[in-house]
Amino acid sequence: MFRTRQPTWWSLVATMLVLACTSVTYAQDAPEQQAAERPQLDLSHIPADAFVASVGFPRSVLSRPEMELLPLEILTAVGEQEFGIDPLHIEQVATVGSMPALGQPPQVGFVLHMSQPYAVEAVAAKLAPGAAAQTQNGRTIYAMNQRFGLALHAPDERTLLIAQPDLLGAMADAEESDKLLHSRLKQMDPGADLLVVASIETLRPLLQQGLAQAPIPPQFVELTRLVDLTSTVEIAMSDLQPSFGVLPGKVQINFHGNDAQAAVEIERLLNQGLELARTMLETQILQQMQNPNSDEVQQAMFLYSQRVMGALFKALKPERDERDVKIAVEPGVNAATTGVLVAALLPAVGEARDAARRMESMNKLKQIVLAMVNHESREGHFPTQAIFDEEGKPLLSWRVHVLPFIEEQALYEQFKLDEPWDSEHNRKLIAQMPEIFKSPGAVNLEEGKTVYQVPTGEGTIFEGTEGTTVSEIRDGASNTILVLEVDPEEAVIWTKPDDYEVDFDNPTRGLGGIWQGQFLTVRAQGSGHAVPTTMAADTLKAMFTKAGGER
Repeated sequence: MFRTRQPTWWSLVATMLVLACTSVTYAQDAPEQQAAERPQLDLSHIPADAFVASVGFPRSVLSRPEMELLPLEILTAVGEQEFGIDPLHIEQVATVGSMPALGQPPQVGFVLHMSQPYAVEAVAAKLAPGAAAQTQNGRTIYAMNQRFGLALHAPDERTLLIAQPDLLGAMADAEESDKLLHSRLKQMDPGADLLVVASIETLRPLLQQGLAQAPIPPQFVELTRLVDLTSTVEIAMSDLQPSFGVLPGKVQINFHGNDAQAAVEIERLLNQGLELARTMLETQILQQMQNPNSDEVQQAMFLYSQRVMGALFKALKPERDERDVKIAVEPGVNAATTGVLVAALLPAVGEARDAARRMESMNKLKQIVLAMVNHESREGHFPTQAIFDEEGKPLLSWRVHVLPFIEEQALYEQFKLDEPWDSEHNRKLIAQMPEIFKSPGAVNLEEGKTVYQVPTGEGTIFEGTEGTTVSEIRDGASNTILVLEVDPEEAVIWTKPDDYEVDFDNPTRGLGGIWQGQFLTVRAQGSGHAVPTTMAADTLKAMFTKAGGER
């Protein structure tokens, strides 16, 4: 028996995405037949300046004869009980991503076009029990979720909009236009079950900023030019079948270039990327074949992988047509082939995972530096290496001192600042180390230990018991390390006034063990850098000192 409850934000998002992708799972009609059954594409209420939009057609898919064995009765019952909406009545569901003011997280909205009238009050009673109707800019809205600020609005009796109030207003006013997002959606496959368009043009500044900070392997650097050359990336999914072990139908990915010349370069870069991927896979397979412990069956599997991989990359060859460069993935790649390729790809996936962890770790270090910079702005100097008593004895780490600047005021107030880190009271707080001090690259540390430290010693920013001012960093804030990530063996209890003491005779001691010969640093002005341990010792020593005169 299903229990009536208020839907959570995540259950709502998941349900909308499932509805948008329903056709991705089971549709198998020919494109011409789908186009006849599918309702006309409706782009109203999709803001033309959104950075991404997807459109799916649940009702036309679910009403097809081949869907008759699906548990449609259960789907209807769950939809009506949880959301007040029968999924079989949703002709079109669109998901919209919008980029708000700079520094704010993206907003997501949903547009539901129904096949029959719906009473918005009844839907609101399910989605937002007890919420009263409010008037905003002349519109009636219902607040659905106080934490995420979602609201519901019905511009007419067959349309429902769900989003944060700011985006909701833009969606309510949005009309079909000839702008980039709308024009590209209208030019896509008219028989597709799911359409997705991402506006790289809109996202370009954000993507460029992220790429500039990401630790990208040298062989992939040129591929980042795709961001500058591409106007939109589009995905159309159609003729999709539920056959087990086979890629379900046709997927077409299109890179729409800024112009025809950009498309030529996009084609070249995509071919280069595919060739690079193929080379990496072949190298991995070759290494596996050279394993003296592999038997004849394993050797045969490696040979089979090579043969299948050649056929796959041949099928993925991009085709250019004026400003468009398309990659079509046809049905027929079976599960065995997929398994072989996944096995070969595992090392590449591992590298990608490490890159993501490095980026996450770098972001945490930057947040720590931002806290220190905010401290400098308020107090006139960076925090000291420790909280000292009147006699100059270190009691607690700088990590405790910056807690109010990382939204941990409540934790900060629990410390007795006039007692050492290992006093009976303060020791109890070690287990409450904030997530910001946990490195994703050092996963097996003892509870309460961190590898995020500051460089200490003669000439560093954290020398002595007085906080360093910006003017005292005469080598330049952009040239001087403020925080860094050390090896797990150098980890310290986060509350303890203990940090990385620079060995000027061996400045890479205790560094580079997490990221294979690199260690992460953030300079005093906030820029992050992965520093190779092969860097010249004199250069590295200069980066640790604030006024050595090396700049």
